[in-house]
Amino acid sequence: APDLAGVPIAAPRDWIGSDSHANDENGHGTHVAGTILQRTDNGLSGAGLSAATLMPLRILDYSGNGQGSDLVDA
Repeated sequence: APDLAGVPIAAPRDWIGSDSHANDENGHGTHVAGTILQRTDNGLSGAGLSAATLMPLRILDYSGNGQGSDLVDA
């Protein structure tokens, strides 16, 4: 996601793939993260609302399904 270039990322975790590559197959999480964290005046889109560190946690699959226990763990 080019809008998130330069945003610090901390300890990603993927409960679906059981690894540290929390890739967003649906796009919703990336959209929300971009709305909150994208840099102002980056020439790509709107301005974000906050300067923070992103911790990607994937608990839902590409269709938006997942386990409640993964939500609790995340």
